[in-house]
Formats: sequence, structure tokens, C-alpha cells
Amino acid sequence: MPGRPPTPIAVHKAKGTFRKDRHAGKSEKAGAALGSQPEWFASAVISEVEVINIKGRGVCPPAEWLESILAGEWKRLAGIAHINESHATEVQHACILYLRFVLDALGLRLLTSSERQCLHSIYMQLGCTPASQAKVSAPAAAKADDPWDKLG
Repeated sequence: MPGRPPTPIAVHKAKGTFRKDRHAGKSEKAGAALGSQPEWFASAVISEVEVINIKGRGVCPPAEWLESILAGEWKRLAGIAHINESHATEVQHACILYLRFVLDALGLRLLTSSERQCLHSIYMQLGCTPASQAKVSAPAAAKADDPWDKLG
């Protein structure tokens, strides 16, 4: 039975437990950067526009604007330090669901509760929510000398 997977170097650095003597050979082997967004995002936008037009929910925004939403979410998630190419599938799903979330906010598409839960779950797994970020603790800051502490 295999043991526990090693803690990523980025987590060691965030917690303040990184040691050069122990982790030097392993540093930054986590994986390649996420890279650029997939080319099929444009076709995903077109299918979302078709759904809006079929259901007659209103005037659909231009496809270029919707593509910019997808691209912006991709860049935001790709910019998070610990996300690499091994997370590409989850990031793609999160981008599509985020686009649907925006369309729901505009009243153009109904986002189901299952889709909302899925988006939240992906964000939790990627460490994009405050609750999931709270699982990584930062090293305590050095306490400054306070003359009042000596008095009492």
C-alpha cells in the first residue's frame, strides 16, 4: 500500500516548513505552468449562445464578450501559484461553469443547483475559496519587543 503523497514545495514554503537540506532536490518539480486556454473555448461560447437563443431568454451579449469572460477566468486561475498543467481539466470545467454563472447573473441562462455545487466543489479543490485557503497556514510573524509586556 503506497504511503501518503509528498507535500508540494509551494505548501512547504507557505507554511514556513521548507528546508533546503531536505527539499532542495525536489524544489519546483510540481509541474509545468498551465499554459494558454484551449482552442475549443470559442465553440463552447457558441453553444452557450445557441442555448440562450433557443430558449428566448433575451438579447445575448456578443460572443467576443463571452470569450473574454472565459479568457479572464482562465488567466485568473492560471495565475494561482500552485495550479499547473495537471489541473487543466478542472480549470476548463471551472471556466465553463463560471461562464454559465455570469449568464445566470445576467438572466440569460438558468444555472442549476447541481452546476453551482460543481463550480463550488472545483473551486474548493483548486484552493480558490477562503475555506480551502485556510487549510494552509503561514508561519507566525516575529513578535516585536513591547515594553508593556515586561511590566506585567
